[in-house]
Amino acid sequence: MNTKTKEWKDGVLSTIMRDMNRCQGKYKQSHKYKWVVLDGDVDPEWIESLNTVMDDNKVLTLVSQERIPLTPSMRLLLEVSNLRNATPATVSRGGVLFINESDIGWGPYVATWLTKFKQRGDEFAENTFILSMSHYINESFLNEMRQKESIAPICEMQHIISMITIINYLYDDLHSNKETVEFLKKIKEEGQPLPYDEAIKMIYEGFFVFGLIWSFGAPLTEAKGSFNGLLRALASRVKFPEGGYVYDYYFDVMKLNWSPWSEKVKAYDASYDGLFANLIVPSAETCRQKFLIDVNRVTRRGVIYVGFAGTGKTTIIKDYFNSVDKETTVTSSMSLNSYTDSASLQKVIESNVEKRMGRLYGPPSGKTLMFFMDDLNMPKLDKYGTQSPICLIRQLIDYQLVFDRDHLEEKKTIADVMFLGCMNPKSGSFIIDPRLTRHFTLVGLGVPDKEICNTIYVQILASHLRNFDKAYDSFAAKLVSATQKLFFDMSTNP
Repeated sequence: MNTKTKEWKDGVLSTIMRDMNRCQGKYKQSHKYKWVVLDGDVDPEWIESLNTVMDDNKVLTLVSQERIPLTPSMRLLLEVSNLRNATPATVSRGGVLFINESDIGWGPYVATWLTKFKQRGDEFAENTFILSMSHYINESFLNEMRQKESIAPICEMQHIISMITIINYLYDDLHSNKETVEFLKKIKEEGQPLPYDEAIKMIYEGFFVFGLIWSFGAPLTEAKGSFNGLLRALASRVKFPEGGYVYDYYFDVMKLNWSPWSEKVKAYDASYDGLFANLIVPSAETCRQKFLIDVNRVTRRGVIYVGFAGTGKTTIIKDYFNSVDKETTVTSSMSLNSYTDSASLQKVIESNVEKRMGRLYGPPSGKTLMFFMDDLNMPKLDKYGTQSPICLIRQLIDYQLVFDRDHLEEKKTIADVMFLGCMNPKSGSFIIDPRLTRHFTLVGLGVPDKEICNTIYVQILASHLRNFDKAYDSFAAKLVSATQKLFFDMSTNP
């Protein structure tokens, strides 16, 4: 109801319930049950309107004085993460079913995933992953991980889904990449350097451990050292090289062993003549994060980077956007702030998609829209501790739809959109709905270590010194090392 003009405008719920009551649109008289599922946060101000619906009256009374009775076939279901904002009058009118995180757990999800390999007839993959699950992700490991502090709240199911996402990508790439397919064929024929049975089991276990690193280990910051020791102790068949952290390596199928990410780092482009602030020097960190984003892009799972200012969160995303294939991917960015609401976010998203057919919208056909949200935790909390932009993003991920703001009875299906985000735990509300973050692979970023800083600044300085005599070429590493030592001494002993 418009408070000034007193003009009534139907909302989403009243439109749906009226159509159900009158059997209009897609609702038929022959339907045995018609379900209204309210999935999201409970707001005491609008939930009070449902009190007469949920009690013995079973009538929705609108401000316009219209009364919509519930027919025997109509059902109402509220799916919420908590009831902290619900009044006793509301809770007492419905049956409450509490589902704990451990009631169902991630076991059925893993069992369903393993049937994929059984259906493909790949017994090696099925058996190796079953043994790896029991060896690595046992109760002792889970208890150890529960004691480690993550940079943001994360549930075990989110860990498992992120791990399986990575393993699926590596598995599919192994059996579709021409080079690796030829390599496996050669091993099967020659039995070198290992018999095929041993080699394929080692590869699958390497994939599993790599997925473990970037699912259970990715959200850690201070506990990365202890996680490194824990995983090195567990990885008996696929042992890590000495030195560095487990994060510094990827499993190289062609070598049947771990290789450092530093081997994949591309050379610095010394011909860059843009703004220094936009300069990006390739390093092991940017290389592995690009790979991780690529994995999630193919599988359409989002990525959230969490870290303090200066850790390179936004830089990593923008660097990836500069290198994507423009024929298959469309990119867009939006910086969120305390004034961002769901309506403004919806406008930006809709401006990046086009109408395909009917009520189906999306990027140009055959392309994926990668939508980056910077400062995801910045939107202001409303009166009841919720954030409307966060709820809209979750709705898009869960149901791929939004409601037309001008005609709320119409839905728009938005397809082929993938979300990425960044958060700073020291700014904003930092209260993000776990029901949203569970759809993302969560990665914690810390201050770059000494080796990565050396890689960046030595290449920049060496490029500059090439304009002088050759005698100065060797000064780059020494000057960077001396500057780092001076900075460390000043910061520790001011």
